[in-house]
Parts: sequence; structure tokens; C-alpha cells
Amino acid sequence: MGMDIRWMEIKLLDKSTDHATRTEMIKRISAKGHDIKYYCGYKKEKKDFGLPKGDINYIPMPSIPKLRILFFLVGILWYMKKFFFFRRSDVLIIDYTINLLVLPLLLVKKVFNRKTKVILDVRTFPVNVKKYARSQKFFFFSLFLARITCDGITFITPFMREYCLKKVGLTNKKSSYWTSGFNEDIFNPSKYPQKKADGLFEIFYHGGLSIDRGVGSLIESCRLLRDKGYPVSLKLIGNIVEKKEILDLIQVLELEEECKIYPPVPYEEIPSFIANCDLPVIPLPDFIGWRVSSPIKLMEYMAMGKSMVLTDIEAHRHVAGDHKFAIFAPTSRPEDISDAVEKAYHSRNELNDWGKKGREIALDQYTWEHQARKLLSFIDSL
Repeated sequence: MGMDIRWMEIKLLDKSTDHATRTEMIKRISAKGHDIKYYCGYKKEKKDFGLPKGDINYIPMPSIPKLRILFFLVGILWYMKKFFFFRRSDVLIIDYTINLLVLPLLLVKKVFNRKTKVILDVRTFPVNVKKYARSQKFFFFSLFLARITCDGITFITPFMREYCLKKVGLTNKKSSYWTSGFNEDIFNPSKYPQKKADGLFEIFYHGGLSIDRGVGSLIESCRLLRDKGYPVSLKLIGNIVEKKEILDLIQVLELEEECKIYPPVPYEEIPSFIANCDLPVIPLPDFIGWRVSSPIKLMEYMAMGKSMVLTDIEAHRHVAGDHKFAIFAPTSRPEDISDAVEKAYHSRNELNDWGKKGREIALDQYTWEHQARKLLSFIDSL
């Protein structure tokens, strides 16, 4: 018999580059006969992302910034009251911010409704370097409160799980993890012609474009490569988080011709961009927020059979191991990234063959189907 699952997050889904984590999981869990509905906010559009009407429920939010969070809080409380005391859903999944915002209601629920299991799902660690000190206090306080508000906790990687549970002293709390994944039908390299290793060598990255994510170092590495005479270009796709800094950097380095930035494209179009590049690069720095993460782009690059350059952090090494398709840069410094790209360039005739192993690993462990099974298995254990 299917479960009644409700999933609620403080997230503006229409501006999110990782919406697939939610939409693809909803598809897989629904296909197994469960009634799962997602509740979130939006910035401009109430997109359905190809899901049936009602699978995504947007909480009404006015355009006035200072009123948005107030309306969102009221909406959360209204829905939660319905889930807990009228509908009595089987499972409620929340993020760490909601765990803080609705603490009184969660405590009331513990007394009057023991049927609904509450899961705190942690998809990300605070990653804004400038606000890190303050953000981590709220983050860990929420995890501490999970002792009494939640029945279980899920994390995005085993490293995040180990780090957080030890940090807060929750080693006895029931927990698990499920990672990022990919849609094996959409990310299928057989649908695209194989990229030939000739002409301009295109480096590729998609996702949030910010200095904190190592994008600045990636841009600088292209200047180093160009100065050495390598015929490289850089294609970036995504929301520019620090627009002025990144555009100024490109201008100062005189890379206007080599570096092109494109706005986010629909999920279904990403595979064609990956197929048409020579080398994806993920330049995430050695920062705890990235070290314990699970970049969705990593699974997508592997799924498309691409060799790639990765910084040597746990999040990358755990997935790619010592396989040839992963060319590791010791750090996110421009010099280290350019050296790794240089190695890839000199092996460009082997990159496609090496990438086959990455797709094999991705299909074996990292489809959204695998992640849905992990989450459902954890729910069953509660």
C-alpha cells in the first residue's frame, strides 16, 4: 500500500539550477505507488517541470521582499497543521530552516500525532563563505533540535552524515543518506554524436556561477592555458551569482572571445551541451561545504561518458575513485586546474574511451531510481 508523503522546503524552485533533485525524485517515488507532494516557494513562475498538476504546490508569496518570508511561514504552518492533524500523512520531509521556523508546531505534533514520521533532509551545508559563521550556527542548532523534532535524518553524502552527527552528538539518531543522481533516459550519450578530438578544445561547466565555487579560478586557468598556446575555449551555463566580479575578471584577463556565459537552459537540453564539449571541469575549492556535497553535475558528466577535471576533495574522490576518466587537480588554484586541463588535452584522443567507465559507474549507482530506493528504504526503517 502506498504512503502519503509530503515534502516541504524553503526553496525558490523556479530559480533553482538543481530542481531535478526534487522533480526527478518525485517522479520515481510516485511511480512506486506513493502519493508524494512537494511544497515550496517561487520567485517569478510557478513551474510544473513536466509533473502532473498538484505534485508541486507553491505557497503564495507577494512580490514585496519583506513580506515574502511572512507569507511563506503562514503557508507552512497552515499546510503542516493539515498534514499532522487532519490528513495525518505518513511522512513529512523538511529542511533545516523549516525545522527552526515551525518548532512549536513540531513539538505539539510529538504529543498528539505519533503516526506522521518527520524526516529532516539535509541537501546542503551552508555554502556562502561570507555568511558562513552565522549560517552554520543556525544550521547546527537545527540539527541539535532534530533530537526531539524529527524521527530521522537524511544527508546528501556519507561525509556530511559523519561530520554533522559527530559535530552535534547525534550518532544515536536514526540516519541515512541519498545522493544526487541523473535521469538515464535524458543523459544518454548514444543520442548524440561523439565529440571528435580536433580543433578548439572546449572546457565546460554548468551550475551556479560564483567565485566561491571556483569559477574564478577556472576562468583564470583558461588565461594560463591560452598564454601557453593551447587552443582552448570556456563555456559556462547558469545563474551568475556574482555578476560584476565574474564579468570584470573576464574583461581584465582579456578572455571575451574565449569565455562565453549562457543563461540557464531547460534540464532536457543540458546533455547536448555536455556532449558537444571536450572537457567538463568542476573546480570546487577545499571548503567543508563543498567537501561534503554531491554535485549533481558530476553524475551528469559521468552519465554522458565524459572524462573530466575535478578538484581533489572527498565529494569528487568518493564517486570517481582512481579511474582514468577523473583527472584530479590537487587544489582549485588556477595553476593546478590549468595543469590538469593540460594533461587532459595531451590525452584528448583517449578521453572518450576513459569516459565509458564513468557512465558504467553512474548507471550502477547514481540514477534517481537508486536514490529513490535509498530514501524509501530509510522511511520503511522508521
